[in-house]
Amino acid sequence: MTLSDLDAAVLEKAYKSCTELQSQVMEVKRSVMDWNDETTWPKQTVDTILASDVLYDAGSLQPLANVLRHYLLPSTEPNDGNKELLKQAMIVDPINRLNREQFCLVADTAGMDAECIPFPG
Repeated sequence: MTLSDLDAAVLEKAYKSCTELQSQVMEVKRSVMDWNDETTWPKQTVDTILASDVLYDAGSLQPLANVLRHYLLPSTEPNDGNKELLKQAMIVDPINRLNREQFCLVADTAGMDAECIPFPG
């Protein structure tokens, strides 16, 4: 598991919380990441991206879509039968967040299949 944030102090608090609360042994990494600077993006493959409260700034929608597209593009990495791996993201933001629908349009334009599902908050 890799935690990321642009703010190193926020990232450190999330890391501390995660490592103190985890119930099973799991490697937890952290990475200061700027969605606008690909050189800060962790060099790794992922199957799932979980994000919350990330759609508050309309200016961040395209950079977020770029990050998701980078990590979630179809892959043919070795697996059972060398089939395409399913990669996905779940973004949880308050239902009243104005940028939710706009993000789905940005993601669709970037070639991703995005669905906005009501989630109270």
